[in-house]
Amino acid sequence: MQKSKTFSAFWIVSLIIAVVDIIFVYMNYTLSKSSFESHLTKEAETLNLNFETLLSQTYNSMQTMATYVAGDERVQQLFLQGKKAVEEDAHADKVQKIRDELYDLVSPNWIEVQKRFSARQLHFHLGPGSTSFLRVHRPTKFGDNMDNVRFTIVDTNSEKSPRVGFETGRVYSGLRGVVPVQAFDQSVQ
Repeated sequence: MQKSKTFSAFWIVSLIIAVVDIIFVYMNYTLSKSSFESHLTKEAETLNLNFETLLSQTYNSMQTMATYVAGDERVQQLFLQGKKAVEEDAHADKVQKIRDELYDLVSPNWIEVQKRFSARQLHFHLGPGSTSFLRVHRPTKFGDNMDNVRFTIVDTNSEKSPRVGFETGRVYSGLRGVVPVQAFDQSVQ
Protein backbone atom coordinates (compact mmCIF):
# COMPACT_ATOMS: atom_id res chain seq x y z
CA MET A 1 0.00 0.00 0.00
CA GLN A 2 2.89 2.32 0.78
CA LYS A 3 4.27 1.67 -2.67
CA SER A 4 0.93 2.46 -4.23
CA LYS A 5 0.67 5.79 -2.38
CA THR A 6 4.23 6.71 -3.33
CA PHE A 7 3.57 5.67 -6.89
CA SER A 8 0.33 7.73 -7.00
CA ALA A 9 2.06 10.76 -5.43
CA PHE A 10 4.85 10.44 -7.99
CA TRP A 11 2.35 10.51 -10.85
CA ILE A 12 0.39 13.39 -9.37
CA VAL A 13 3.55 15.43 -8.85
CA SER A 14 4.76 14.45 -12.35
CA LEU A 15 1.39 15.46 -13.81
CA ILE A 16 1.47 18.80 -11.97
CA ILE A 17 5.03 19.44 -13.21
CA ALA A 18 4.01 18.47 -16.75
CA VAL A 19 0.96 20.79 -16.65
CA VAL A 20 3.06 23.64 -15.24
CA ASP A 21 5.70 23.03 -17.95
CA ILE A 22 3.02 23.02 -20.66
CA ILE A 23 1.58 26.25 -19.28
CA PHE A 24 5.07 27.84 -19.24
CA VAL A 25 5.82 26.64 -22.78
CA TYR A 26 2.46 27.93 -24.02
CA MET A 27 2.94 31.29 -22.26
CA ASN A 28 6.47 31.55 -23.68
CA TYR A 29 5.20 30.71 -27.16
CA THR A 30 2.34 33.23 -26.91
CA LEU A 31 4.60 36.00 -25.61
CA SER A 32 7.26 35.25 -28.25
CA LYS A 33 4.65 35.21 -31.01
CA SER A 34 3.12 38.45 -29.75
CA SER A 35 6.55 40.06 -29.47
CA PHE A 36 7.50 38.84 -32.95
CA GLU A 37 4.24 40.12 -34.47
CA SER A 38 4.71 43.45 -32.70
CA HIS A 39 8.26 43.68 -34.05
CA LEU A 40 7.06 42.85 -37.58
CA THR A 41 4.30 45.44 -37.35
CA LYS A 42 6.73 48.14 -36.21
CA GLU A 43 9.20 47.13 -38.93
CA ALA A 44 6.43 47.24 -41.56
CA GLU A 45 5.34 50.69 -40.37
CA THR A 46 8.94 51.93 -40.57
CA LEU A 47 9.43 50.45 -44.05
CA ASN A 48 6.14 51.92 -45.23
CA LEU A 49 7.07 55.35 -43.87
CA ASN A 50 10.47 55.11 -45.58
CA PHE A 51 8.81 54.06 -48.84
CA GLU A 52 6.25 56.87 -48.71
CA THR A 53 9.00 59.40 -47.93
CA LEU A 54 11.20 58.17 -50.77
CA LEU A 55 8.25 58.14 -53.17
CA SER A 56 7.33 61.69 -52.20
CA GLN A 57 10.94 62.84 -52.63
CA THR A 58 11.13 61.11 -56.02
CA TYR A 59 7.94 62.77 -57.22
CA ASN A 60 9.19 66.09 -55.91
CA SER A 61 12.50 65.68 -57.75
CA MET A 62 10.68 64.76 -60.95
CA GLN A 63 8.39 67.77 -60.66
CA THR A 64 11.35 70.03 -59.90
CA MET A 65 13.22 68.87 -62.98
CA ALA A 66 10.15 69.05 -65.23
CA THR A 67 9.27 72.51 -63.92
CA TYR A 68 12.82 73.68 -64.55
CA VAL A 69 12.78 72.42 -68.15
CA ALA A 70 9.25 73.69 -68.84
CA GLY A 71 10.10 77.08 -67.30
CA ASP A 72 12.86 77.82 -69.78
CA GLU A 73 11.48 80.45 -72.17
CA ARG A 74 13.53 79.00 -75.05
CA VAL A 75 11.90 75.60 -74.47
CA GLN A 76 8.48 77.23 -74.23
CA GLN A 77 8.88 79.13 -77.50
CA LEU A 78 10.28 76.17 -79.46
CA PHE A 79 7.57 73.89 -78.15
CA LEU A 80 4.91 76.48 -79.06
CA GLN A 81 6.39 76.77 -82.57
CA GLY A 82 6.30 73.00 -82.88
CA LYS A 83 2.71 72.82 -81.69
CA LYS A 84 1.66 75.50 -84.17
CA ALA A 85 3.54 73.83 -87.02
CA VAL A 86 1.83 70.50 -86.29
CA GLU A 87 -1.60 72.19 -86.01
CA GLU A 88 -1.02 74.03 -89.28
CA ASP A 89 -0.02 70.72 -90.86
CA ALA A 90 3.24 72.34 -91.85
CA HIS A 91 5.73 70.55 -94.02
CA ALA A 92 7.44 67.70 -92.18
CA ASP A 93 10.85 69.36 -92.63
CA LYS A 94 9.68 72.46 -90.75
CA VAL A 95 8.32 70.39 -87.85
CA GLN A 96 11.49 68.29 -87.78
CA LYS A 97 13.67 71.42 -87.73
CA ILE A 98 11.81 72.71 -84.65
CA ARG A 99 11.99 69.26 -83.04
CA ASP A 100 15.75 69.17 -83.69
CA GLU A 101 16.22 72.65 -82.20
CA LEU A 102 14.32 71.63 -79.07
CA TYR A 103 16.34 68.42 -78.84
CA ASP A 104 19.63 70.33 -79.28
CA LEU A 105 18.57 72.72 -76.52
CA VAL A 106 17.64 70.15 -73.86
CA SER A 107 19.56 66.97 -74.73
CA PRO A 108 23.07 67.85 -73.47
CA ASN A 109 21.83 68.49 -69.95
CA TRP A 110 19.33 65.62 -70.14
CA ILE A 111 22.04 63.14 -71.10
CA GLU A 112 24.06 64.27 -68.07
CA VAL A 113 20.98 63.93 -65.82
CA GLN A 114 20.44 60.39 -67.14
CA LYS A 115 24.03 59.42 -66.42
CA ARG A 116 24.24 60.96 -62.96
CA PHE A 117 20.76 60.39 -61.57
CA SER A 118 19.40 57.30 -63.34
CA ALA A 119 16.61 59.31 -64.94
CA ARG A 120 14.97 57.50 -67.81
CA GLN A 121 12.75 59.69 -69.96
CA LEU A 122 12.10 63.27 -70.94
CA HIS A 123 9.15 63.52 -73.27
CA PHE A 124 7.26 66.45 -74.78
CA HIS A 125 3.60 65.79 -75.61
CA LEU A 126 1.22 67.92 -77.62
CA GLY A 127 -2.24 68.53 -76.24
CA PRO A 128 -5.07 68.24 -76.09
CA GLY A 129 -4.53 64.68 -75.11
CA SER A 130 -1.09 63.20 -75.45
CA THR A 131 0.59 63.10 -78.84
CA SER A 132 4.33 62.56 -78.79
CA PHE A 133 6.29 65.52 -80.13
CA LEU A 134 9.79 64.73 -78.86
CA ARG A 135 11.21 61.87 -76.85
CA VAL A 136 14.55 63.30 -75.77
CA HIS A 137 15.60 59.80 -74.73
CA ARG A 138 14.63 58.47 -78.19
CA PRO A 139 14.39 61.37 -80.65
CA THR A 140 13.62 59.32 -83.77
CA LYS A 141 10.27 58.12 -82.38
CA PHE A 142 7.47 60.72 -82.34
CA GLY A 143 3.97 61.45 -83.58
CA ASP A 144 2.14 58.61 -81.86
CA ASN A 145 -0.96 59.33 -79.83
CA MET A 146 -0.69 58.08 -76.25
CA ASP A 147 -4.08 59.12 -74.85
CA ASN A 148 -4.86 55.55 -73.81
CA VAL A 149 -1.66 55.06 -71.76
CA ARG A 150 -0.52 58.51 -70.56
CA PHE A 151 -3.46 59.62 -68.47
CA THR A 152 -1.33 61.93 -66.32
CA ILE A 153 -0.31 63.80 -69.47
CA VAL A 154 -3.84 63.95 -70.84
CA ASP A 155 -5.05 65.39 -67.50
CA THR A 156 -2.12 67.81 -67.29
CA ASN A 157 -2.75 69.08 -70.81
CA SER A 158 -6.47 69.43 -70.23
CA GLU A 159 -6.30 71.09 -66.81
CA LYS A 160 -2.96 72.89 -67.22
CA SER A 161 -1.79 71.67 -63.84
CA PRO A 162 1.11 69.44 -62.74
CA ARG A 163 0.57 65.76 -61.99
CA VAL A 164 2.49 62.85 -60.55
CA GLY A 165 1.58 59.21 -60.49
CA PHE A 166 2.37 55.66 -61.44
CA GLU A 167 1.39 54.54 -64.91
CA THR A 168 1.74 51.38 -66.88
CA GLY A 169 2.97 51.97 -70.37
CA ARG A 170 3.62 50.31 -73.68
CA VAL A 171 7.25 49.59 -72.81
CA TYR A 172 7.89 50.84 -69.27
CA SER A 173 5.73 51.15 -66.23
CA GLY A 174 6.87 53.73 -63.79
CA LEU A 175 6.55 56.91 -61.86
CA ARG A 176 5.64 60.00 -63.83
CA GLY A 177 6.11 63.66 -63.05
CA VAL A 178 4.34 65.91 -65.55
CA VAL A 179 4.07 69.69 -65.84
CA PRO A 180 2.43 71.72 -68.59
CA VAL A 181 4.63 73.74 -70.92
CA GLN A 182 2.98 77.11 -71.23
CA ALA A 183 4.24 79.83 -73.50
CA PHE A 184 3.28 83.38 -74.21
CA ASP A 185 2.54 83.54 -77.92
CA GLN A 186 4.58 86.55 -79.00
CA SER A 187 3.02 86.53 -82.48
CA VAL A 188 -0.42 87.33 -81.02
CA GLN A 189 -0.48 90.81 -79.57
